[in-house]
Amino acid sequence: MLSIDTLLEKKLPVYVRNNAIKAHLLIVVQLKDKHGRSQEFKVPPTQLPVCLTDRFSTDMIRESTDLRGLLSKQVLVLVDPGEAEAYLASQDGQEERIALQASIYADSAPSTAVRDSLSKLKAKTAVDASDVLGNLNTPSGAEDKVSFRVKGIVASLMSKDKTAKETLLNLKRVKGTMVQEDLTYLLTNCREEKAILEFAETTLAELQAVPEQPFANT
Repeated sequence: MLSIDTLLEKKLPVYVRNNAIKAHLLIVVQLKDKHGRSQEFKVPPTQLPVCLTDRFSTDMIRESTDLRGLLSKQVLVLVDPGEAEAYLASQDGQEERIALQASIYADSAPSTAVRDSLSKLKAKTAVDASDVLGNLNTPSGAEDKVSFRVKGIVASLMSKDKTAKETLLNLKRVKGTMVQEDLTYLLTNCREEKAILEFAETTLAELQAVPEQPFANT
């Protein structure tokens, strides 16, 4: 079993992954330097593993009680360095990184089309979804629960970087991590794409038919 101490003893990189993806929680880890000053490390709700050793010293990682607590509760999980680097180099990993960057750093993205698309998405309101969703209401603050990757996938479609067919394929890849807010977002912003609407409606019906399982807190 992977452990922080074993990885550090072997001088291997320490990769962690957010294990609260369905809850769309941005996990903030606190680590302290040798002077006792606290530094934050943010782990976004994606499948992407992030490397702690690229930014923090071995001592800071080893002595972080916050990090160990999050690992103990399985909010974060350690990822084997080989598996982490293979995923980051894979097509899925590269697409997820691009989608995450498109969502978080849209204001500084080189593509004006992507920036404009994201601005248009942010300008839409939850009320827009009512025409498609019927009795389903989008709660206030639902925008914050939409995953980074879904936002990025939709932005790529609207900027015409991806076709509707490619977009649908990318959405199917992340279907297992989707929640109601993701699907509401698709129904609101992809009205002109029949196949994507059908996918969102079908997935939403499947999701509502299965009781949501509470996040395990061990």
